[in-house]
Amino acid sequence: MRKWIKKIIVGWLLIAGMVTGYAAEKDEVLRRVSQNGLNLRLLDEIWRGDKEVVLVAVRQNGLALEYPSPALKKDREVVLAAVRENGLALEFADSSLKRDRGIVLEAIRNNGFALLYADPGFKRDKDIVREAMRNNIDALVGADPGLLRDRSFARECVTYHIRALSYFSDALRQDRELALMALARDHYAVAYVSPQLWKNAEFVREAFQTNHFIVYNEFFPEEAIAFIDIKDLMKFYNQVSNLNLTGIEEYFSSHKGAFSVLVDHQTNEMNTKPLVLCIEAKYKQDEFYIKREDTIIELAERGYRVGYRQVSSDEEFIRVVKETGDKHPISLLLLHGHGRGEWVTFSKNGTEDEKSIHDTNRLDVQHDAGKLAVLRTSFAPGATMVLYACSTARGGKTATNVATMIARALPAVRVFAPLEDVSTYQLVFDERNGIEDVQYFKYDVGMQPRFLSNATLCIQPGELASPLEKQPKK
Repeated sequence: MRKWIKKIIVGWLLIAGMVTGYAAEKDEVLRRVSQNGLNLRLLDEIWRGDKEVVLVAVRQNGLALEYPSPALKKDREVVLAAVRENGLALEFADSSLKRDRGIVLEAIRNNGFALLYADPGFKRDKDIVREAMRNNIDALVGADPGLLRDRSFARECVTYHIRALSYFSDALRQDRELALMALARDHYAVAYVSPQLWKNAEFVREAFQTNHFIVYNEFFPEEAIAFIDIKDLMKFYNQVSNLNLTGIEEYFSSHKGAFSVLVDHQTNEMNTKPLVLCIEAKYKQDEFYIKREDTIIELAERGYRVGYRQVSSDEEFIRVVKETGDKHPISLLLLHGHGRGEWVTFSKNGTEDEKSIHDTNRLDVQHDAGKLAVLRTSFAPGATMVLYACSTARGGKTATNVATMIARALPAVRVFAPLEDVSTYQLVFDERNGIEDVQYFKYDVGMQPRFLSNATLCIQPGELASPLEKQPKK
């Protein structure tokens, strides 16, 4: 009897030891995949079939979905977790889940290119393709060829983004209406229009009337310029020259033709006009002042000179403003970049992790508050600065943000900035052509701008100045 009891106890102890050892090993496995989900590929088959382990792995890195057991690649919970972390994980899902609309939607909302791995039926589905396109216009590469021959869908996509035209059939790229629609939105559409159209004199003339700036695009065929009436061409060149868009050669670096004329048309009379300096992050290539001819012309017609510069760091920003202001005081400074409450970045894509953006690539409240004071002499009396960088006034006047940092460093300058994320903006002029207000907009579905009535923060000159700065000078 005693021997029998002893065997039972020993057996229990062995089982307990095995359980304890298994638990300890699983804890180590979970730790490894929580640090790097791709470590799943290094584990034994038993762990690659453990749902808890696999879920931790794919939540850390969706592409770890390549390594679980086949059964777990059919598990909707596992696949959903993976595509939410990285839409491209759809490639490794079981084919049955590539036909799951909910899974596919989650995947393309994370990464439009996940459309490449969806069931063929979804590649013909306009709603699905539209959703992928909204995430990344180049996701159209995964659309069904039949859909890319659909003219009505092409119109919709080109309205959303001009680059969409490049993915549609050759016949649609030769469609004059679609081509002109794209060119009207942006001269960069020159690259996406069928080369055959540029051999048609009538089309070239119509395209030039639609958007004069096509002649400055690097993809505009030199031989096509002969189709444009020389009087119309010279009228436009003179019009651009008279705007005195100083520094614009940085934007059109590949063109030394018409824009080189700008330097030759800087007269003393023009140098007395109030100066607008538009500063843009080099990565951004914003369309507001360069691609929208009507805005450029409006500023010129209202009596402004327009300067344009691209910068890639906080030091370059300060240097450009200082050098420009030393030559001619700045009346209006427009700062374009990707922003958050505490910074504006000049050289990194805004979708990257904020911590990865080095402080020298951005103007931020932590490092640059004391550097801006050197710019106080760069501005004309009554000067205004407009920030087109998301949420740079977040929290308002009492918060520490880019707008309040600038207002304190430059107490004689009025500052406009957005309180939230915005898509574009519009200057509002008073009867004397001064800046009365700035309106910010957000793009809705179909790229329709929606006015944000409560998105503008305006800090008046001296409003945030220190008590000593507010005291009148003796």
